[in-house]
Amino acid sequence: MAVIKHDGHAYSMDHKGTDTYRYAEAGARMSAIFSDEGYAVNYAGTKTLTDMLALAQGEGDIIIVEGEKSCSLPKVEVRRRETSLEPACSADTLICIATDAWEDTRAECPVHDLNDIRSIFKSICDYFGLERT
Repeated sequence: MAVIKHDGHAYSMDHKGTDTYRYAEAGARMSAIFSDEGYAVNYAGTKTLTDMLALAQGEGDIIIVEGEKSCSLPKVEVRRRETSLEPACSADTLICIATDAWEDTRAECPVHDLNDIRSIFKSICDYFGLERT
């Protein structure tokens, strides 16, 4: 599985005082760190969702994209009671809705309790015609 997070705010992976933070502050367009367990790379500049999807290809059978509400990819929309129960995504892109306020949600797609992972997974499998195991 691969996960791509879109942050609509100012993003900073490195924290003040780390070597990679100092590299970026000094003008490095790329800073990286790695170990035997994994690695992280930060680039200065912009990338599109298409660019990020290309990077994630081959990293798993499923790529999850968080954010990017207005793109045409199929979505599981999360609605929380304390924020807004108003739709954030186009109805024609919804696989299902996961919410902690399901009784207040009107939708033409399946609606699941936010913590009902099995039902959410079933909706995803059904949407893509995948066999559940």
